[in-house]
Amino acid sequence: KPAEKPQPKVSEPKQEKEQAKEGGVVLTTKAPAKLAAGQTAITATRLELGKSVVFRMTGAAPIKTKTLLLKDPNRYVLQGNWGIQLPRVPKDLWISGIRLGHHEESTRLVFELTRAPVSAKVVKINNTTVEVRIQ
Repeated sequence: KPAEKPQPKVSEPKQEKEQAKEGGVVLTTKAPAKLAAGQTAITATRLELGKSVVFRMTGAAPIKTKTLLLKDPNRYVLQGNWGIQLPRVPKDLWISGIRLGHHEESTRLVFELTRAPVSAKVVKINNTTVEVRIQ
């Protein structure tokens, strides 16, 4: 039986693209290489851009979030305590980017919106998966 070759460690997460149902684009990432103390690993993200924005996070443990919708400029904030790797966001009708920040013992994602949303909410899919839906 031949010995298995060890897989090289990749520090830069792989980003994959696939076609969205409504003609948009879907970007995915895997878990980050390192976590800070106390953080929940987000093992996968999925960002679907089309007529709306759908951002799904799946964690290694239950995901807790707080949200905030801000104006001037329009932003949707998702806050928790996770280690996450974000996809690179192309110029889109809805969002100009997603910023990631760490403040004390929390992680903050800021979706920079190009216009005021009709609705923006977090939907709990199951104990370890949540989805941000912006329309």
